[in-house]
Amino acid sequence: MSAICHDTSSQSVTPHESGSREFVAAMRRLKARSGLSYRALERRAERCGDVLPRSTLQTALAREELPRWPLVAAFVRACGCDPHEASAWLAAYRGAVESASVPATLPPVVPARSRRALAAVVATVAAVTMVAVAGLRSR
Repeated sequence: MSAICHDTSSQSVTPHESGSREFVAAMRRLKARSGLSYRALERRAERCGDVLPRSTLQTALAREELPRWPLVAAFVRACGCDPHEASAWLAAYRGAVESASVPATLPPVVPARSRRALAAVVATVAAVTMVAVAGLRSR
């Protein structure tokens, strides 16, 4: 992990509460500890290979509902949490999911690189299809 994605100079902030409201409050504390703006978190996440739209993050931190795990994972990494802290965040997230009145699921985390590769494949298939259709029309 690059120095951009890993910052051990800051004091640890991990959620110890189990409810979704408390979990989101811990996320707000982590953002405050990072000292980063939403835009800076978005850029830092991108450099770490994650997707973290600043508007989505801002909305998630303004609510009391539990955000989806991929957003939390990207946020935790962008804030500079080390792997031990990230594990603590995952454990707290699972606790919050279990304590939620509406069950949530932990979706598989798809790395941003895989999403970009899939987007490239889809774009290539679309381009080839358009060329083939154009070729058929010109006959």
